[in-house]
Amino acid sequence: MWSSLVEWESCSTVTGKLEAQVTVREVWELALPRDTALLGGARGLDRPVAWCAAIRASFPMFGDLKEDYVAVASLDLARRLDPRLTPRYMLGELHGLGASAFIIDEALESDDARLADELALPVLQLPPDSNLHDVERDILRTLVDREGQLARREKEIRQRVQHAFARGGMEAVVDDLARFSSARVIVEQEKGVCLVQSEGDSRNEGTSQADFPIEIGGRLLGRLLLRAESVGSLDRIYAREAAEMCGVEMLRRLSRRETEQRLGVTLVDRLLDGELGKEELVSRFWHLGYDPSSDRCHVVMAVGGAPSAEVLERGLRRAGRTREVTILSLSYRENHLIFCDLGASVSENQARRWIRGALANAQLGQAFGVSRIVRGLEGLREGVRQALGARELGQRIAGRQGGWYYEELGLYRLLADLRDQNSLDRFCEDVLGALLRYDAANETELVHTLEVFFRQNNNVSQAAQALYVHRNTLNYRLGRIAEITGVDLNDADARLCLQLALKIHALAR
Repeated sequence: MWSSLVEWESCSTVTGKLEAQVTVREVWELALPRDTALLGGARGLDRPVAWCAAIRASFPMFGDLKEDYVAVASLDLARRLDPRLTPRYMLGELHGLGASAFIIDEALESDDARLADELALPVLQLPPDSNLHDVERDILRTLVDREGQLARREKEIRQRVQHAFARGGMEAVVDDLARFSSARVIVEQEKGVCLVQSEGDSRNEGTSQADFPIEIGGRLLGRLLLRAESVGSLDRIYAREAAEMCGVEMLRRLSRRETEQRLGVTLVDRLLDGELGKEELVSRFWHLGYDPSSDRCHVVMAVGGAPSAEVLERGLRRAGRTREVTILSLSYRENHLIFCDLGASVSENQARRWIRGALANAQLGQAFGVSRIVRGLEGLREGVRQALGARELGQRIAGRQGGWYYEELGLYRLLADLRDQNSLDRFCEDVLGALLRYDAANETELVHTLEVFFRQNNNVSQAAQALYVHRNTLNYRLGRIAEITGVDLNDADARLCLQLALKIHALAR
């Protein structure tokens, strides 16, 4: 039936095999559309391909389909020629003839895919709207001129990388490479510090890894890692092009960081002490690529340590691509300050939501401070102070990690602004000193008991549960606290004084 119903038209009168044979895998990578899917028969991907034959509805109905040929077919055309030409039947016939692969335009039933696996006959499904004549042409190009087709693909990939880089810099290139190769992509600086990584679940990285050095002018800046189930030749081409683009961006950032380190500390000092005039300060910000205009909404963030600053900056830059956010990172003493230009009109709630979304997956081992929205140089000056103060509070109050937002600090904002004044220490000593000394001398926890009591809104039952003690035990402790401090816990003003003293004590720890 095969020879009487269907012609597999040889695409050439050449009957011999090509000297430098291409494999099915290379046909898949170099000749077929990028979204072509492998439906079955993976064990046969390294079979050689001699030529290409395609089904058609004209006479003569039998063509010259030989061993190691790739068959290209429209399943709809096959059904219209004869309903008996099912995929299962054609798979059996192609296997018997020694075909290398079967390229079709529809999906297979699961049983047919299993048969392809059993026969080790690769079946490749073209993406929707593929033109079979174009597919044949590209297969022939690959078979006749593999190097030329590879060069064409390299050119296409280079243009794609350049377009991604122009759209969103190194982060966009990394994300596009991840989509292109279905891989996890990581860009590391020297000493293995992660600079950029693709989005997605790291558990799906696969078992293969390819490393690509990132070099500019003989200087090794880092490496690009590609982790996937398998890394194909086009994936490697894209990765090499991406590594080159990442090198350009890394060198640019390195130069900018060196400039920032040279000018940044001086700039922040001058911003805070007000020694430089407005025009000089604006000029220095502009030199670093940042617009401090008063018609822009700015947020300042403070974090300690370069690794943490890199994590914050990476998350902000990735999220900022969709909002056109400008980011400037400056070292300042033991801190790193990150200035964010969020645009012309942003509310406090919008800014917090954006920052929290940008840093949702950031792995930080310390607190960072975030200022309120500020405008202009005076606002940036205050923003730096707010961010530094919020970070310090985050570190000192129970060592809590994550973001501390200045506008959410409540009473602590007032205490932070006054924390260097001796009057605070005197107030804390007058109100809480006797209780602190009693705890130290007797190894008790009456101060902690008082903190929990206030945290539970003066509710004895809830406080007892939180402390894992009996209600009577808590009442006894509260009585001792009243005796030692001389404060009546039923007096609202007295309780407020104790709460203030506890918060001042927390700042001084």
